[in-house]
Amino acid sequence: MKIIKKTEVENLIRAGLLQQAQHEVLRLAQHKNSRADRLQIAHWARRTGLEQITLRLLHHHARALENPTTTELTEYAMALIRQGFFMEAHEILSRPIVAKSETFNLFRGFAYIYQWDYESARPFIAKY
Repeated sequence: MKIIKKTEVENLIRAGLLQQAQHEVLRLAQHKNSRADRLQIAHWARRTGLEQITLRLLHHHARALENPTTTELTEYAMALIRQGFFMEAHEILSRPIVAKSETFNLFRGFAYIYQWDYESARPFIAKY
């Protein structure tokens, strides 16, 4: 399914209309989507507080031997962090392929911040 409302969902998120954005994300997530569309929907799901949707959409790619992209892995790791699965998130973020991501340092820093470990987060946030 081609995402028709891409700018609309993004605009809802940016306007702070999270309930409406969540409704659209849930609607889009119910359809059979391409891998690229699943990643975009997962990104919006994480940004609107629907981390379970992000995990469901990306689990197969992040956990299977299907050559996940760095973006899929970082989105999946951030959803894990927001759900409190820090050890699994750190395991994913420690993969060499993920270190190449432009959001690696930010998300690694967030992983420590969510654990109240600001000292460990400092070098990652500073590098970002």
